[in-house]
Amino acid sequence: MTIPSYTNTPVRLIKRAYFETGLLELGQDPNSEQLAMGMERLNDMVNAWQTQGLKLWLELDLPIALTAGVYLYPQTQILNGITTKPLRVKEGYFLYNPGNPSGQTMYPLIPLGRSEWDTVGTRSSPGTITSYYVDKQPAVLNVNLWQAPSASFATQGQVHLIVQQQQTNAVQLTDQMVFPQEWFLALLWGLADESSTGQPAQTQERCASRAMQYRTALENWDVEDAPTQFQPDSRMGYAQNRFA
Repeated sequence: MTIPSYTNTPVRLIKRAYFETGLLELGQDPNSEQLAMGMERLNDMVNAWQTQGLKLWLELDLPIALTAGVYLYPQTQILNGITTKPLRVKEGYFLYNPGNPSGQTMYPLIPLGRSEWDTVGTRSSPGTITSYYVDKQPAVLNVNLWQAPSASFATQGQVHLIVQQQQTNAVQLTDQMVFPQEWFLALLWGLADESSTGQPAQTQERCASRAMQYRTALENWDVEDAPTQFQPDSRMGYAQNRFA
């Protein structure tokens, strides 16, 4: 079986979007200025879209090698030669014996908010890792562990984080954008909506309506197949008048 290549290329998206907005006529090619502006708008739009919805293909299991007594682990990534950061941490777990699949065990880690992190005990005191706090900064994602790993934890296991990584921006007009094929129309009409400023009101309304239609359909599709389940928060006590 031959697997077809993706056709979500910037040049195809820009040509189609500009045609739908009336900026190009049938058979006309965009000039260099239009292509440059289209590429810029497309990347800006994709970067904004990453903050909405799950985007399951962006999720990555990120292992962190531990150092005894160290609780801070800054996380960055290299995408197209540019240093970026993971966008957020969805969940985390500790994995014993990462090099021995038959002997591996794991347990979940508890995420902490800033106020909880500010009031924990001595951060650098080595011990059992139970929680993590994610400090989101413009250029780096600072992952703080509590407690700092003891020597045995640092040598026997790893912390694993399920992170949402950044979508790779397109650099060349013929790059294959890391979006599944079913997202082409959403990208097309989203770019058309971003590019329709100054066009007739009817065209702007049509582009905005189509963009919303396809985007909503894809966001509703991009969800996990397993059902969502709720359970009590193990951090909360059963004290009188205590609500979670």
